[in-house]
Amino acid sequence: MSETREEQYKSIPDHDVFQRFNDDGILNILGVNAEGTIIYANRAELHSTGYTASEYIGLSLSMVYISDRVFETILNSISAHEEISNLESAVRCKNGSIKHVLISSRIVPDISGLTYTYLFVRDITAYKKNEDLLSYLNTSAEVLAGARDSRDALDKVSSLIVPKFANWFTIDMYKDGKLELLKLAHEDPAMVKVAAEYLEKYPREINADYGTGLTLKTGQPSFVPVFSRELLEAGIQDAEQLKMINSLGLHSLIVVAMFGKNAITGVVTFISSVPGKHYNETDLRFAQNFANHIGLALENARLNEEAAEEIERRRRIEEELKRTQMQLKSALSSGLIGTWVRDLENNVMYADESLCELFGLKYSPEGLDPYLFINRIHAEDLRESELRRQRAIDARHDYEAEYRIVGKSG
Repeated sequence: MSETREEQYKSIPDHDVFQRFNDDGILNILGVNAEGTIIYANRAELHSTGYTASEYIGLSLSMVYISDRVFETILNSISAHEEISNLESAVRCKNGSIKHVLISSRIVPDISGLTYTYLFVRDITAYKKNEDLLSYLNTSAEVLAGARDSRDALDKVSSLIVPKFANWFTIDMYKDGKLELLKLAHEDPAMVKVAAEYLEKYPREINADYGTGLTLKTGQPSFVPVFSRELLEAGIQDAEQLKMINSLGLHSLIVVAMFGKNAITGVVTFISSVPGKHYNETDLRFAQNFANHIGLALENARLNEEAAEEIERRRRIEEELKRTQMQLKSALSSGLIGTWVRDLENNVMYADESLCELFGLKYSPEGLDPYLFINRIHAEDLRESELRRQRAIDARHDYEAEYRIVGKSG
């Protein structure tokens, strides 16, 4: 927003005095002339952008504040003698990094009539990044909630993370004291092959007191904001391993734990391989929250898969029961007494009403414990009957057995 202040400007004795007074201020301040050329910057502004005074003074504001709209807004406000308040912009620093800022201005004349516009700049990069990551996290949670199975969940996770947040990304499940790699992702398939070869040749040390090992033991993240050449060379003595690491482009690393039912179920690794793109505390918090969503998505996918398997199992049983009913009708018409189907996987006996009545048991369409039937077989016949049944199961063929049934009365 803007407001006209034509009659309200307070003159200062001299711009040099004003600038010296603000040189050591904590707020970023820079001055521009009517053409948008930078004529002053205090130490806070120079430190924030990475320039020296000689490099910065004389630049056009458009070379630093990269939005054409922002540059035009500032020039128009100078021309109209208006001040601006909390104008959002992006700043390109000397090292190429981008910062987000809010700009307010004040038009200041001195007693000689020389007028400059001073911009007061507040860095909101951390706030902006946190806001963006929170929105990204909420969107990701919605996407992951729709995963149908484990493969679908892993594919969705990878597409959300690579390359927006990480260049390298892995998910490992921790089971029986071992790590199982579920997903290794990179936007370049050729690089995935290189990373897979590296992990096979140099497995992560899960019992170590650093990196993945520390995260598995404590649940605390392993966070290395910047991997310098010195750090890598000090930590890796194997020349071939160091060469492979350098080829992967390791610049910044976050390893966080996945949890399930208050236990560590695995780890998620995020790697930046872009020079100058280093993770910070905001990224770390995002990674921890995202890992929680991954854990939930994989658990939901597992439950969906189990439910689908159970539905399929019940479908097969229903089909078997239909066949049994047909066999029952045939059996009754042939003078046979009853039929049954035994589910070996779940140890359930599905017997028709005639057979249940013969054994003195109450019929249940949900099936009964097979041992209710076995316990009714005469003790002298039981061993031979069970041997024949087991041989038939092992050989997967039909069998016949003759035995006596002990009724309720004995």
